[in-house]
Amino acid sequence: MPPPGASPRLLDSALATLGERFNVLSWELRCIAGSPPRNGLPSVACESDMHVGDCIGLLDRYGWPMEGLCCIGYCASAPLAMRLAVARPRLVTRLALVSGAYFLPPDVAPQTQYERDMRRLVAQLAAGPDAVPELYRLCMDSQRVRDDAPAFEQALRYPFRSVAVLHGYALTLAALQRIDTRRLASRIAVPTLVYAARTDRVAAAAAAQTIANLLPAGCLTLAAAGEHHDFPHANPAVVDAVVDFLTDCNVTDCCGAPS
Repeated sequence: MPPPGASPRLLDSALATLGERFNVLSWELRCIAGSPPRNGLPSVACESDMHVGDCIGLLDRYGWPMEGLCCIGYCASAPLAMRLAVARPRLVTRLALVSGAYFLPPDVAPQTQYERDMRRLVAQLAAGPDAVPELYRLCMDSQRVRDDAPAFEQALRYPFRSVAVLHGYALTLAALQRIDTRRLASRIAVPTLVYAARTDRVAAAAAAQTIANLLPAGCLTLAAAGEHHDFPHANPAVVDAVVDFLTDCNVTDCCGAPS
């Protein structure tokens, strides 16, 4: 599942690599795609249930048999992938959560500076759409939307390309923050890989450890080093870990029960 706010081209390299082994489907979340209505984006278009429904609709459109799906949730789409696994347990047979943003409370898991900035963004926009233009200017001037990798820096700036899109992005983040990912994790029965890097400066590895510990059939791969953009850049370390997990016929050692 695509991370909300990401450029549609962000995952091209990862999808091309995965496409050598799998049939791959991805899309841009609707509250970021296109132009919102003149009077602001309806919040219903940003709710997590609608994104899960969009996934089901796309699978149906392309004739997927509604079973045997390997679902990957990257970054902020990890909670959406978890929702899908709980809502459609017969559909999702394996789940991979890669560099996930789980929106855990600060007293549960430490947050990166980027996560704190995004939480502050949502809180400020709660005042209403009138706050968006000034916040948009501040965000565009902020050094915190930059990264060492130029392509990833551009991807981070994608939802800030207009005031209307920023508003939709913030509404989506607000909806994701309302998801209780700890409760969801305890209800996911399928084998689940949680991949994180200790040095990820966008999504805290501590949150991934918390989620992995709650999964009944989960396993944690915690890389000693790595960046948040390793998956979209098709870094072999993370892509190979995901492919190995999705193609392993017996995941007993990793996840406690074979699929």
